Amino acid sequence: MPNISLTEPLEHYVDSQIKAGRFANLSEAMRAGIWSLMKEDERAARLRALRSEFEEAVAQADRGEARPFSMEEFEPRLKSGFHET
Repeated sequence: MPNISLTEPLEHYVDSQIKAGRFANLSEAMRAGIWSLMKEDERAARLRALRSEFEEAVAQADRGEARPFSMEEFEPRLKSGFHET
């Protein structure tokens, strides 16, 4: 496992978080940071996919291929009054 070197400001921040009880040790803080980066990457990928779908929908509309929007089709919970399905 690699050694980790932190800048002084990062070291102070992690130390303060450990002292505050947020993390038990440096390893726990590093794992939390890496998990956060992974989640951020996942969110960015979902956003790119959504943006691509949106751009395709706009292109379809520009070509006259759009179909009417159905809120019930988009959000099936509407039919059941927003109860969890």
